[in-house]
Amino acid sequence: MNHEQVNNSAISKKGTTIPTSDGTIHVQPFRKSGSKQLRALVTFVPRPSHFGSQEAGSDQYRGFFILFWMFLALFSIRTFVQSQDATGSLLSLQFATLLSEDLLGLMLSEIVLFSGSLLAVPLVKAIQHGWIKYEWTGVAIQHTYQALMLAVAVKWTFDRQWPWVQSGASAPSPARVIL
Repeated sequence: MNHEQVNNSAISKKGTTIPTSDGTIHVQPFRKSGSKQLRALVTFVPRPSHFGSQEAGSDQYRGFFILFWMFLALFSIRTFVQSQDATGSLLSLQFATLLSEDLLGLMLSEIVLFSGSLLAVPLVKAIQHGWIKYEWTGVAIQHTYQALMLAVAVKWTFDRQWPWVQSGASAPSPARVIL
């Protein structure tokens, strides 16, 4: 039903239901007590989804979430089949061998990086309490800390001579960055 048909349709004093392609519009006219002005309560009920349950009607992204998990399952199955064809096994554990070279050092590094990210909490609390103004002072502290964390992480990676997994190489590149 288009916009002109909705405007031209008669709305009764008992209320009217207007079906649309997206759902149903309910119009209920009423008058406030002591007023002659006619008002209307307009509600919209979306059409039911085939992908979600009825109680999930308040979540407008429910169908997207279901679609995401369906695609994830399909791509996982596709990856397993391609791996089976290429290597003869469902999963290649080559990546796990890169992690197991220095697993204790990697775990320690992750704990230090995670703990370092928690130092943002006192900065935010100081800004909330007004001890530090975010303009200039807070921004300078934040960016200095972020640059320092990045430099330390890169230097630590080069010093440990960890392989760069993203490049596909099993050893670090010969060019070294000195910080």
